[in-house]
Amino acid sequence: MNTATLNREGDQGKKGFGECACCSGNHLLHALLEQKERQDIGIQPEKLKAADWSEQSIAGMVRQLMFGYHLFLRAELPLLHELTALITSVHGSQHRQLIELQQRFHALKALLEQHLIDEEECFFPLILKYERRNSASAFRQAKQMVEKLEGDHRRIGNMLLHIRLASAHYMLPDDACEAFAYTYSRLRQLEAKLLEHIRLENHYLFYRL
Repeated sequence: MNTATLNREGDQGKKGFGECACCSGNHLLHALLEQKERQDIGIQPEKLKAADWSEQSIAGMVRQLMFGYHLFLRAELPLLHELTALITSVHGSQHRQLIELQQRFHALKALLEQHLIDEEECFFPLILKYERRNSASAFRQAKQMVEKLEGDHRRIGNMLLHIRLASAHYMLPDDACEAFAYTYSRLRQLEAKLLEHIRLENHYLFYRL
């Protein structure tokens, strides 16, 4: 992928995108896209089998969450961190909403990174132990964690809403460059992926406890 093939979701019928320091000869942007492309090759979530989550084992749910969502977030969050910083540094003086958007994304990224650690290092091992060994202590500890994780989900939902509002629902300004459009497109994709992730955990995984 390169800047000539950036995804332009969110374009509101504009005739074209402006040339600017984000896109014109910007080696950082090219490096970011190449890095993300290499990471995507390793993830390939489209190859995961569609599953009826109500019939999945806990181990099956954890596997799908890890490979379909957590790996995606670990690749996507650093990319979006750099992209939001890039467009804010170039366009923030003309589009002040980018400053708030960058701040709100930074807060979301910090919460998500800790949330992934909590799930991968604590919650997932506990529920897998409960399923394998019918461990009462693992069950109790996992149940205690659910309240915190659900609280994180509510906070994530609120943060996504504030990011959407800061971006005027990802409406691109008339002078949006390709990097600007691409960043908004990735943020929209992140929002959709996170809301799906939250729904699956709240309605299926947590329900099993």
